[in-house]
Amino acid sequence: MKKVMLFVATILAGLVMYSINPLSVYSAACFYEVTPSPTSVPFADTIVGNSSAATTVTITNSGNCDLTSLSASLSGDSGEFSIGTNTCTGGLSHGASCQVDITFEPSAAGNSSAALSLSTGEVNFPDLVALSGTGIAAPADSTALLAVAALQSQDDSDGCNAIASTGAAGQRGFGPAALGLVAMLGLVMATAAVRRRRK
Repeated sequence: MKKVMLFVATILAGLVMYSINPLSVYSAACFYEVTPSPTSVPFADTIVGNSSAATTVTITNSGNCDLTSLSASLSGDSGEFSIGTNTCTGGLSHGASCQVDITFEPSAAGNSSAALSLSTGEVNFPDLVALSGTGIAAPADSTALLAVAALQSQDDSDGCNAIASTGAAGQRGFGPAALGLVAMLGLVMATAAVRRRRK
């Protein structure tokens, strides 16, 4: 009997509270939840100093209440990743979605990992999306070839300008290519002079 009376009293108290402030009952029934897609982003291997293509993460408010004051952030090796276009700001109604673009920008060779988190005016959602990527060093042979090609181009340009321009050598100086040509001509002339003397 006592249990029945307690149950009835609880129901009556709930009805009284609802009649006084029905929003408080609705608020108590709110649940906050977000659903990210994808839940993890493994970036392709990226050369150190370069930036990967952006990957878009869609976040949906799958709860039954609106969210306010959204803020997206990165944790972990956050310096190796960056947030680009971000529409997850302001509010997000239940059932609505927003997007965050993320890129991988390795500063050193090796593996990096981070996570995308979302904070709201109601609750925080840490580590929503796992991020990972590997930074790789630029191929040594490619770097060397590019450096040699750049020097050769500069030498050829300086040599041509020094030979083609009258008086330019006195003002600008000969480039390495032009100096090499002059030295070769001098060697040929000296050899010819020695042969004439022997005759």
